[in-house]
Amino acid sequence: MAECNGPLTATLNEDGETALHIATAASQTHFVKMLVGKISREDLAIETIPPDPTETPNTNAARAPPLVEPMAAAATTSQIVADPNMGTAQQENDQATAIVTIVRQVEDPIQATPAVSQSEDQGQQPKENGNTAFCYAALSGNVKIAQIMMRKNDALPTKRGRQNFLPIYMAALAGQAEMVRELYNHHQANEKDKLEDDDLISLLIALVESDIYDIALKMIRERPKLATMKDKDGKTSALHAFAEKPCIPSIQTSSGIWSYCINFLLNKDKRKQGLDLVEKLWEEVISYNDDEVSRFMNVPSGRLIFIAAENGNVEFLAKLICKYPDLVLKVDDNQHTIFHKAILNRHEKIFMLIFELGMMKTLIEICEDKDGNNMLHLAGKMPQEESRVNVVPGAALQLQRELQWFEVVKKVVRPGQIAAKNVDGKTPRDVFMKEHKELREAAEKWMINTANSCMLVATLIATVVFAAALPYLERMEYL
Repeated sequence: MAECNGPLTATLNEDGETALHIATAASQTHFVKMLVGKISREDLAIETIPPDPTETPNTNAARAPPLVEPMAAAATTSQIVADPNMGTAQQENDQATAIVTIVRQVEDPIQATPAVSQSEDQGQQPKENGNTAFCYAALSGNVKIAQIMMRKNDALPTKRGRQNFLPIYMAALAGQAEMVRELYNHHQANEKDKLEDDDLISLLIALVESDIYDIALKMIRERPKLATMKDKDGKTSALHAFAEKPCIPSIQTSSGIWSYCINFLLNKDKRKQGLDLVEKLWEEVISYNDDEVSRFMNVPSGRLIFIAAENGNVEFLAKLICKYPDLVLKVDDNQHTIFHKAILNRHEKIFMLIFELGMMKTLIEICEDKDGNNMLHLAGKMPQEESRVNVVPGAALQLQRELQWFEVVKKVVRPGQIAAKNVDGKTPRDVFMKEHKELREAAEKWMINTANSCMLVATLIATVVFAAALPYLERMEYL
């Protein structure tokens, strides 16, 4: 098929998208294959128009971010390529007509302008790149389209898009596991396309955030040093990304017990991979001396174990503590251990780990923060996140749950701490009464309203029952 570098490479909208961008975003595989056959190798690397650095902030805000562009492109191509009234076979037979339609559009100088490809020999790259059609393929997760493009231009996986992101990094951010596997194998198989350390650590963090653990495990086994590396800002490592998660993997979005169970079974292997990855990362970190471990854990964005404690990531903490028990004695700037954090955030499973500590349990029980609060004082405080109170409906049930939590912690602290005063001269009971005053008032109103509602319902039921029984009573009286 003869190649065409004319209208097919022209832009169709103000974002600089070509027919190839639009068709790729909509996963029109057959159409993309036809376009790739007509476009030169270099023009496969045509980019969308990057944001103008001279634009005002308001103008920039109106332009779609790099990961949103393909969505708009998909909407456009659905109008050009796919007619909902056509069957699948008819659509495939009319792909040539769709190309002609696009060509006619781009011949209008008002609607389209010539696109300029950014080939490797054009010199210095611009400060801000646009997205290639291959970036769109990576984001959409269409491996077949990516393979079609790579067969004609194997340099596309190294062509950076918006925000200087590599296609494989975009695929990881979008959670496209199959695409990540395809591109990672390509980078590993081609010496000239191997990823640099900065790209590898960014990719590893993105994989953890997207629960794509098999590739992350493979990376760590091949490059163990990645475990101790942080991103370019020096704030986040793969373990810090794990600490931000509520659990491994996150399955808390399921609604209903059956959905939860099905999701749990589907994620069983993924969960094991995630825990194996945590263990592998942590083993590499603690292979260094204690000072190095402390430096690794203490970053400007927050300390590793306290981030996990605040998010309730109990499995993550259990893995770390099992290999490095001294973690349970670490305190933050407020002199809180992970168990104090668990109490404040109502993470019961993390708090229950305290019963497995043996002698160290006593050391933690007697700890007080910088305000003189012991564990029971903290249990008397309202949770730092309101959502932790709203796990049960109704103010009365919420207050009951808070009282139960207070009693659980009360059984753990030393007898002398139950009536101990903090620097403000308040006992744990005083703190509880003050912090829960509004909830107690709301619970009282809830109880009164519920009682009134029940009284009304009881009256209605009695009326209906009496009305139904009256004819029978009259008959009995007649007899």
